Amino acid sequence: MSLQIRYNSATDVADVVTVRQGDVAFSMSAEEGSVGMSKIVVDDTAGSLDYVGLRRMYAYETACQAHNQMIFNGYVQGREISRGPTEGPDEDVEIIGASRRWSVSLADTNSLLSRRLITGPDGNRLAETDIARIQWLLDSNDAYLSNPHDVWENPSPYVNTIGPIDMDAADLRGQTAHDVLNDCAQRSGKNWFARYYEADDTVPPTNAGSIALFYDFAISTVYSSTLRLTNVRADVDNVTTFAVLPDLVLSRDPSRVYSGIYLTYDGGTLYQQSTDVENLFQRRDAAVTNQNVKTAAKATALATRYLADAETEDDRIIASYVCAKQHVNDLREGQALQVKFAHLDTAAADYASGYVWMRCLRRTVRLLTDEFYQAEVELSPITIGPAVASHARLMRPNDNSYQGAGLYVLNWDYDGDNPQGGDGYDALVGYMAYDPVPKPGNGWVGLKMLGRGTVSIELKANAITTVDGSITTTWTILRNGVAVWSESTFSSGGLRFIQATVDASVSGIEVTGGDIITVRFSNSQGLGWTIPAGVGDGTHRLLVTGSLGPVVL
Repeated sequence: MSLQIRYNSATDVADVVTVRQGDVAFSMSAEEGSVGMSKIVVDDTAGSLDYVGLRRMYAYETACQAHNQMIFNGYVQGREISRGPTEGPDEDVEIIGASRRWSVSLADTNSLLSRRLITGPDGNRLAETDIARIQWLLDSNDAYLSNPHDVWENPSPYVNTIGPIDMDAADLRGQTAHDVLNDCAQRSGKNWFARYYEADDTVPPTNAGSIALFYDFAISTVYSSTLRLTNVRADVDNVTTFAVLPDLVLSRDPSRVYSGIYLTYDGGTLYQQSTDVENLFQRRDAAVTNQNVKTAAKATALATRYLADAETEDDRIIASYVCAKQHVNDLREGQALQVKFAHLDTAAADYASGYVWMRCLRRTVRLLTDEFYQAEVELSPITIGPAVASHARLMRPNDNSYQGAGLYVLNWDYDGDNPQGGDGYDALVGYMAYDPVPKPGNGWVGLKMLGRGTVSIELKANAITTVDGSITTTWTILRNGVAVWSESTFSSGGLRFIQATVDASVSGIEVTGGDIITVRFSNSQGLGWTIPAGVGDGTHRLLVTGSLGPVVL
């Protein structure tokens, strides 16, 4: 048997003595910091074992590829010691003498995030982004994340730093790392969890190992599996595509659907509504409290994100499959994978027509024989519904476009479905809307995302200026005020007209509900710019296309 289970005592590392087939089931979670709980039964025939609470226990399968052998990493919780009666094929055998049996409960790696309290003066945080706050946690390592024996990858390869969210100053002392990560995720809409990270060439995995934080959108392709699951017999090859057992269940739940959010924060309360949810379902409110939010602007942004996440019902699929031992880690908790289930074509979501992406939020691995495992997985959709293209052409800037110091932000006098006379436009389709009103304090205007997915952005425009001397012009495409693309051109000469043109295309930009795509123009002399009227040919445009679907957590 190539499954190895080990226990870290205070002084050494020891193999877990005898674990019978059927008595091994490891569960790990990858959803918003939730903790996966497991239980194993260990035969202690000599009566010499002594498992201590909160110490590390881990399991690995040597038949798997290097860097991907860890089946479970966790920590001892409650234990029960008994003689029997035994269960399974030996149920009639009496345990005598010093022999005994341990039933050991285990909590997965996420349990580390609630162990330590933030106590130092550095816990009184100034205003910063969610990414900066998370980086501070990672920099603290054994101070706030875990014990010195649990080394964290810093920087983590699974932390998405694009599109940071501004957070108010807050005194976090007395809170845990779990509290801080949950607060950051509530603002950004990202999922988060801790996972054992095999970065070195040690086989079997090293005793200390390392832990990596995942903090990214559900739609991220950074952490994905090549394994596929299906109940279409012709697709199964037991190498990359595996058959699910007949007990697969799809559960659809409206518990997270809300049309109104009543948010209490450190500074007041606010109530925000969504007519879309009310029209599709029923009117339903939720009360939320977050004392780390200090200002009305941040409270409004948080309520908006809550409503964006609350627009669809929650689909969960519980499925099991059997695989040879070398494939047991081809799908890990937290990874994205493709699935196709012939009987699950519904009005709300189609899992039958072709392979669609889902994310594994929980995995439970059970040893069946020396050669085979059974894995039970809980899956959540990443993007549901048909691919849609959403786009709009540029309109002429209105009086709100000038931001000072030679900085201009594209704005619209009208939305694209009701343009100024002579101006061309493409009507929006899918999960996108015009957002022509500048936001207080940041001037964001542009195209607002109503769903999650990946988009491509094309920018075509020119800026005509009269200049005496040299000038540098800069175009920038932004998501939520943060640049995702920028380009500058330099021109020199005497008194003359300079036409600074831009023809840019950037792809693979991940977006979620509430994100705003906008464009900014600036030049070194603070001069004005023009987009001519009558651009019906689309020469001047901000074109956003992509595959967006409902916001699903």
